[in-house]
Amino acid sequence: MSATNKKQDLTKDSIQGFTEIGGEELEEMRRMFEGLADEDGELSRTSFAKAMGDIGVAGGKGISNALFDAFDSDSSGTLSLQEFLSGIALLTKGDMRDKLKFSFHLFDRDNSGSISRDEMAMIIRSMYSILASLNLGEQEGAQVVGSFLTAFVDPIVDYLFDQIADIDKDEITFEQYIDSAEEIVGAIINGVSIATSPNASDMSAEDLKTAMGESKTQIRTYVAPRTLTKQKSYVNKDTTRLRSHGQRAKGRGKTVFIGHRNWNLTLAMMLGIRVTVGRLVSAAENRKRNSFIGVHPQASLVGSAMREDEYKVRLQTQGKPEFKDYHPHDYVALREIFGCKSREYMLSLGPEQLLGNLLMGNLSSMSELISEGKSGSFFYFSYDGNYMMKTIKKKESLSLRRMTPSLVEHFRRHPFTLINNFYGHYRLTVGGRKYHFVVMGNIMKTEKPLARKYDLKGSTIGRTTPERKRVDPGVALKDLDFQEKISIGKEARRQIMDQVDADAKFLEKFGTMDFSLLVGVDDHDTPVPEESRGIVHKGPLGGIIVSSKDGMKTYYMGIIDILVPYDFTKMGEHMLKGFRYNRRRISCVPPSYYAQRFTDYIDSIVE
Repeated sequence: MSATNKKQDLTKDSIQGFTEIGGEELEEMRRMFEGLADEDGELSRTSFAKAMGDIGVAGGKGISNALFDAFDSDSSGTLSLQEFLSGIALLTKGDMRDKLKFSFHLFDRDNSGSISRDEMAMIIRSMYSILASLNLGEQEGAQVVGSFLTAFVDPIVDYLFDQIADIDKDEITFEQYIDSAEEIVGAIINGVSIATSPNASDMSAEDLKTAMGESKTQIRTYVAPRTLTKQKSYVNKDTTRLRSHGQRAKGRGKTVFIGHRNWNLTLAMMLGIRVTVGRLVSAAENRKRNSFIGVHPQASLVGSAMREDEYKVRLQTQGKPEFKDYHPHDYVALREIFGCKSREYMLSLGPEQLLGNLLMGNLSSMSELISEGKSGSFFYFSYDGNYMMKTIKKKESLSLRRMTPSLVEHFRRHPFTLINNFYGHYRLTVGGRKYHFVVMGNIMKTEKPLARKYDLKGSTIGRTTPERKRVDPGVALKDLDFQEKISIGKEARRQIMDQVDADAKFLEKFGTMDFSLLVGVDDHDTPVPEESRGIVHKGPLGGIIVSSKDGMKTYYMGIIDILVPYDFTKMGEHMLKGFRYNRRRISCVPPSYYAQRFTDYIDSIVE
């Protein structure tokens, strides 16, 4: 059969029949395959390996071969379009059981039905070769980093087999793997964290196994795919943290999979965060360690330019993009205020998470959304749904840079601030283009989809959502669509309004406007416990959470989009719209009036 006939045999309808992939996503995957395929219309092992290297999975020959063999369902030595699309569909849209089966076969290289020590070591060594090529550690050069990582392979394999395999059998069976997959992959990722820490060179194999055991409780934090819980979504009376696990960004989001047009962009973002935050963490740990043993504290930040307000590095990935971390020390302070350890933050967003997903049978890194607003910003949700990476304009970046030191103090003084959590502020320069972006907490992350969401500014001109968009539950409604009251009780109302007033005055001081109160409403079939009603809790990822007086609703609230300056462009917009509409009702008004109107509006809807 010719290459032309093969392409004609697979129509859009037939592809959707066996993959459930359609629309733009299907066309993008087809174009990707055709760009990689040889003249006969099939993808060879060599071309597949090259593609892996081009998208950041360089140095991982073992993983590349394992992936290729798992895709090659007929063992022909080449991949057809159908095999390629079927594999991608499984690893982006398949259920957890099927993904874990795929994951098992990545390790079980000889198809014996069990994983040997050598097979486990080969995959781990391949993964660590990939990470070494990215130069994640504080040591100079991939070779040095690689020597630290690969030296840890055998101890990690010993640790896993001691924990999982039967005493009398030196193998991990399929059933054992399915039961322990998260622990296995989590341990592999955790090994990277330990191996790239400042004291790694002083650790023996036994020290590593001890460290792995001590950090076992943290392992699941780093592994994204997990079974979703079915608990009700309300705040437990004994804790200020929401019982919320596992829901990732869904609905409008498009999965950013290997080969996606923005894969290299998201990979560079993830790598930049991992390198800059990782080296700062290592420097801090070095200072602490050297101070303890009486050595002069001095950070080793190789291949970087460090200033108090920025930290710049050149990334070791395709195109060698430049990555800049703005106000790194201030964001370390902010993450501490949020109760977020910098090491956990970098592992959640770094390439370890990507490779962990890969080993768990997921070829995705993040979920991508395009803003519904005028900005056209891109949002990238981390796979676990905890973080949003949002691209912002240069003028918004400048606003945030001016605001950052004061933002730290504001969060310290106001633990219940509604302003969304900011975890980091970065700039990526790739191919001559600069991307400014921030990492924020996903304050709308819940166990189950929210019944409705509102984006409220206190303006009435044009503030309604078209009917055609309301069918999508992920779309936030606007001020004129809000036909209810946030009924939470007198004390909760007083606490929230005092905080809204303080937050609005803070933003007014920095000359920003156009910010919104994002409100998510979770309707309950049965009321939450009476003792949990009308009590304001700090959201685990920012904003606040409070249940209604009758216990039938829980509200998730946070102030977002705080970076838009009232500059000449906005002044002109205010004048032009003022000729056509009531100037006091349009969205674009001076910061002082905007802040007061915003506060007054929130005061009118909370009771």
